[in-house]
Amino acid sequence: MRTKPLFRTALVLVFLVGVALLSSCRDQESKAKVVDPNHYTKNGVEFDYPGDWKVTGDKELEGGVRYLFVESPDNALVMVHIIPKIAASDLHEFSRDLSNATKEEVEGAAFVGSKFGEAGEDGKYATVEEELTIDMADVSIPHARKYYRREIGDVVCFLTTQVPVDEQAASNKGLAQVVQSFQLNGK
Repeated sequence: MRTKPLFRTALVLVFLVGVALLSSCRDQESKAKVVDPNHYTKNGVEFDYPGDWKVTGDKELEGGVRYLFVESPDNALVMVHIIPKIAASDLHEFSRDLSNATKEEVEGAAFVGSKFGEAGEDGKYATVEEELTIDMADVSIPHARKYYRREIGDVVCFLTTQVPVDEQAASNKGLAQVVQSFQLNGK
């Protein structure tokens, strides 16, 4: 795998938060509050996110790698990875690396039935979707992930959305709000 060790660590750390959400009690789903959004801005990263969601991490690692994530009160998650262009992979490799890293590194969870769709475009992003089921604590939960890739200057921004399939209707507007409003250094 071409992915650098620090980048792989960032992938796994970010995903662990998503898995921790699964192990908590699943609340009744609530619709994302996109009408009155919060605005996040720090070190050149800006985006809007639903008023009831939280930015739960923003870390910078050696080598210019940065990751952050946004969580809904339910189980939706947006992961952002900002990687120097020289170290970044293409969307196909990134999506499979993240998927495989989580399968290998997350104890107590089984990832089954992972299936990737065809590459596409969504506005300013190249995209690919993944369907998978996460089995944890005797519960099987079908999930949908969508990977986004966009080059901005000398970095590549990967945004990954993840949501249980049965919560998509309630969360999709919130996920889209983060992705569509995302900017790095005003671009």
